[in-house]
Amino acid sequence: MSDDEQKLERLRLKRMAQMMKRIDSQKKKEALEHQKFDKTGQFLKVLMQPSALNYYKTQIVPQRPRIAKRIVEVLQYLVSNNVLHSRLTQEELILIDRKLTGGGPSIKIKRSGKEYTDIASELRKGK
Repeated sequence: MSDDEQKLERLRLKRMAQMMKRIDSQKKKEALEHQKFDKTGQFLKVLMQPSALNYYKTQIVPQRPRIAKRIVEVLQYLVSNNVLHSRLTQEELILIDRKLTGGGPSIKIKRSGKEYTDIASELRKGK
């Protein structure tokens, strides 16, 4: 083998070793994420009623993952400060979700083909 071939072989082996290290670190990272996800799931299963947990998994996590993460942080805070004394209901979870997103109730009214109006404005008209 010539010097150039030896250099190429060493370079190839070095790159292969780097790639193997990268793959190993990625696998470790995925394993840690999976373990963290499992622990969070167990934490939520203890804190939430089944309907709330179902709502969290089907409505919040897929559509708004940042809010889902924030909800877990809020629940950890409530538990650590001994504020949460019973399992969370779906309605309470929706309230937490709305407070975090800044959204209020969104009830719309449509009367005889007219445009939709917010219930708050309808109630104000009646006064």
